[in-house]
Amino acid sequence: MKNNKIDISVNNIVDFILSALFVYWANIELFFSRTLIFNYAVYAVTIVIFIIRGKLISRSHLLFLIIIILISLVNLSLPSNEYFVPYIFPFLIAGSIALLCVSMIVNLKGIIFWQFTLISIIAVVTFIDYSLSKGRGGSYWVTAYFLYDLFCLLLVYYIYIKRNTIILTTTIVLFVLILFTGARGAIISAIISFIISYIIYNKNISNKKPSNAIIILLILLTAGAVFNNGVIIILNKLSDYLGFSSRLLYLIDSDSLFQSQSRQIIYTTLFNNFINGDYFGSGFAAVPYLYHGALNTAHNFILELIAGFGILAIPVLYWFFKLIKDSIWKTNNNEYLLIGIYWLSIVIFPKMFSGTILTSQTIAMIGILITIKRRLINNGSKKNIIQHYNGML
Repeated sequence: MKNNKIDISVNNIVDFILSALFVYWANIELFFSRTLIFNYAVYAVTIVIFIIRGKLISRSHLLFLIIIILISLVNLSLPSNEYFVPYIFPFLIAGSIALLCVSMIVNLKGIIFWQFTLISIIAVVTFIDYSLSKGRGGSYWVTAYFLYDLFCLLLVYYIYIKRNTIILTTTIVLFVLILFTGARGAIISAIISFIISYIIYNKNISNKKPSNAIIILLILLTAGAVFNNGVIIILNKLSDYLGFSSRLLYLIDSDSLFQSQSRQIIYTTLFNNFINGDYFGSGFAAVPYLYHGALNTAHNFILELIAGFGILAIPVLYWFFKLIKDSIWKTNNNEYLLIGIYWLSIVIFPKMFSGTILTSQTIAMIGILITIKRRLINNGSKKNIIQHYNGML
């Protein structure tokens, strides 16, 4: 009995370290912002932990990783090669390490602890930098999406784990700040994450019809559209308080809130390129290849996959949405829903409106969904997993 207790304690420690490593590798900006010595230390810890738990890496994770590696190798011979190479480290290396980390984690709650700790710090720092620059330059985009990450984490925690006034108030404040930055993709993503989170909660947990919260949100959005002046007054008050103007105000005043010429050009070009005969795409990083590096992201992950793989993107998209159905849509486990919907929210929803899928978070998200699916197949039993660990130690 005594040895078993020690084994479980050791497993908890390893779990905690693995969760930290997963968050580190999944959020690759952490890697690029750290010193070389620090990163070498992370590499060393990662290797040690992999040696300890390497036998527990699942076949499903390995199969997916092998497929991604093979596709990446093929891409090195395709026309988009020179534009894909810069993405190899963050997308393939860091994402792959994160994928393997999550396959070995017993208690996924540690991921939420580390993600909240690190993203909170980054969100605050980036917003302070944004404030010091008086809202100028392109930093609004970075600030908005870190605020959005934190917003999603608090939102799903509020819905699935603990409902209290402090969490709700903080979530609302974060949404207002996202509105203030004027990053349209982040604003729409925040609304979508709110609606999807409540729909899945009502389906999987409460078994009710769509929540009153969604109805309230739609009423507020309608009211905001009707009483546009009220929104402007609030943003002006916030501008006076922060000392610089809201980009959303600028978009409203310039009547360009629903216009984006660069996105229109990208979407039109990708669509025309496909219907004019590029049925199998140009590989990863097809968008910068087609634009000779001038416009480097598709701002829509579906178009990005179609530009990269043409009709071959169809089975990829089918598999992905089936994975979502099998991992999130079918579970009533609060913790799995919290983690699954959060990572889906910060990866997929923004990629519908901006950015690229060639980030470490994409493969990390797939790893989490595969993990949840495997746990559901095993009835979510942690007991069997821990017994397996103890039998090895």
